[in-house]
Amino acid sequence: MIQCIWIELRKLLYVPYLVVTIFTSVFLMLLSTGATGENNENFTILSLLIHQPENLEMSIDQSALVLWSKGLGSWLFVFIPLVLTFAYIFNLSEERRNCQARFQLIRMSNRRYCQSKVISGILYGGCIFVIAYILFGVLLMCSFPSFFSFPIEEQQEYIKYIYGGSVTNYIVKRFIGVFLNGVEVSIYGIAVSVFFEDKYLLICLPFLISYLRGQMIMKLYMDVVAVQNEKQLAIIEALDSEYLLSINLNIYWFVHLMVVLLLYGILILAFEQKN
Repeated sequence: MIQCIWIELRKLLYVPYLVVTIFTSVFLMLLSTGATGENNENFTILSLLIHQPENLEMSIDQSALVLWSKGLGSWLFVFIPLVLTFAYIFNLSEERRNCQARFQLIRMSNRRYCQSKVISGILYGGCIFVIAYILFGVLLMCSFPSFFSFPIEEQQEYIKYIYGGSVTNYIVKRFIGVFLNGVEVSIYGIAVSVFFEDKYLLICLPFLISYLRGQMIMKLYMDVVAVQNEKQLAIIEALDSEYLLSINLNIYWFVHLMVVLLLYGILILAFEQKN
């Protein structure tokens, strides 16, 4: 089984696929809001990278570590389901078009084929998202001041209230959260490629599903905020695809993770039935 997964991963690790996926992910991270100036003017990390605005005073908020934390913005989560599964969708579509999928089914059982396909897509989405986030961090380290170059008082405030008392633990948890988030959002593209073959649907549906989910959660969130029900608010927040990033390890986080794994299990069974 492990060998089958590795074979499928090697197909996805085609250099052009990697370049497009990683660089698109990094570009979307650069479009996140990096700072807010006077008159509530927002500056993207990309704009700060190109030119430091004159009306924006340099502070610890523009340090590499803080900007790295801000890199997972709203635009990223709209498009990342398609970006992370671009290689998977294209690969499975080509296998069906040239009948290579039938040849593979002859060599291995239907169950092993479907399981290796889905699991390879899961691992690819999570790992590539982490690699892109690492490269994004390296780019920021080369372009912005170090977090530790600012006064110790400012550092301690961030470390205490934002980073949970330890920068190292925060970074490790951040990578774990990014991996799990990549695993979760990849389900859109993997599921669409399993059930559909039309190239327009393969391109549009992952983006559309992600967008509709975000809009639905936003609507529910606004309704709950209006009635100020804290328990319902916690549940609505747990529905967000970004929730796994928090690694807060409460009951809602574990339920969210179990639901994602359950959906992947159902997807594998559906894939087996479809084949």
